[in-house]
Amino acid sequence: MAVNRNLIDGVDEETLLEHPNIRMHRRGVVEDEVKSLRLDTQMVRAAFHNETWTTDPLGRSVLNVPVYHNSTVTFKSVASLEYSMSDIPFNGMLYGIYDWGLTPLQKCRGRIRSRFLSISQSCFLLRSQPRLGIHGNPTSFALEEAFAIIEGGYSAVATSSGLAANNAALMAFVEAGDHVLMTDGAYYPTKLFSQRILKKFGVGVTYYQPNIGPEEFSKLIQANTKAVYVETPTSNSFVLSDVAMIVQKAHEAGAVVICDNSWGGSIFKPHDLGCDVVTNAASKLIAGHSDLILGLISAKDEQTYRKVKEIVTDLGCPPGPDDCYNALRGMRTLGVRLKHQAESALRIAEWLESRTEVARVMHPALKSHPQNELFRRDFRGSSVLFGFQLRGFEHAAVVSMVENLKLFSLGFSWGGFKSLITITELPNWDYGAELGETLRLSIGLEDPLDLVEDLKEGFQILRTHSTVGS
Repeated sequence: MAVNRNLIDGVDEETLLEHPNIRMHRRGVVEDEVKSLRLDTQMVRAAFHNETWTTDPLGRSVLNVPVYHNSTVTFKSVASLEYSMSDIPFNGMLYGIYDWGLTPLQKCRGRIRSRFLSISQSCFLLRSQPRLGIHGNPTSFALEEAFAIIEGGYSAVATSSGLAANNAALMAFVEAGDHVLMTDGAYYPTKLFSQRILKKFGVGVTYYQPNIGPEEFSKLIQANTKAVYVETPTSNSFVLSDVAMIVQKAHEAGAVVICDNSWGGSIFKPHDLGCDVVTNAASKLIAGHSDLILGLISAKDEQTYRKVKEIVTDLGCPPGPDDCYNALRGMRTLGVRLKHQAESALRIAEWLESRTEVARVMHPALKSHPQNELFRRDFRGSSVLFGFQLRGFEHAAVVSMVENLKLFSLGFSWGGFKSLITITELPNWDYGAELGETLRLSIGLEDPLDLVEDLKEGFQILRTHSTVGS
């Protein structure tokens, strides 16, 4: 299928490649002038192309990207259709895929199933089958571009959830017979994916302690280790990993490094430390309002990006346009929200250290945290999520405390405008089993003094309902 690369519907290809809907896929955001601006300005200006968001004859436009609801994409001509199909899925919007010109054998090589099964077993996954609306549209493209700029990547891909982002990132780089090293403190559903899916299809998985040292980490690397998965800090115990060390060891062995940066989005730069892929559960801090499910993947270079984009396409896990719009809107205010919430979280963590009911506060920004020096080396700020351990109160007393708080809602997830609390468990390698139960706090936009008062009343209830404790 020949495509005139010089002129498509009267538009030369260089002009096409400079359009934001195509540029981010084909050239990335490496040279984007917004990257030279400071972070808070990047959050406002990234992917701001309102000159393309209007058909008004006077050029009048809007400040927010329109929400494009589509499954079908129409084409002005066959030439534009053929151009869109000439480098799938990297030439912008496209509804269906028909790989004209492929041999029957090539058509049988579905990229997903062929990673794990023989060609004969995977013939039903023909790449010539249509895929519905999975390449994105200007709404999702804008979010992806903005995320890549903030993370310092080449380009990015949006997915239907943070879990989908983690899983797709792993699948992009492994196949049957390969081996993955994964932090034992990873997001639990991602660990389940590695146990239920990766191992099922012949990918070996070894878990390592998040605070592992270089010698111990080197011993875990195998000849077939293709990917290393890191999350720092872990979201229940708040243990840090030495990402720079892990990257060095992994790259020496020829493995890619995938970092879940949901806790440290915008204040930690895994790409700067050499991570190949960065994922983010955008449902949390980026969205900021606890009203959507979304994931994002940033890739450090074109080759890595293409692998990630292809696997997300093959898995068919794109987000909806409304979620993309709301996530991008949340990103515009992430800087001011995170600053307030992080300051409040640290203030409350410091106050908790003074309470006799509390045995240990787990917040890496605290001087008392055993890895505070590593935290100050790698992070440019703090975040909203942390935990603390009680001294030995009965479970029933802890339940009474949690259920009677007025400003903290009991619930999972975190990063939204509303403060949350939940009871969590810690594995023994973190702090041991000698202490009491662990509570995790996500600090919202409330005044921290009001949150402290709420916790004071909670501690009073805790002591009233306990026969042990302090």
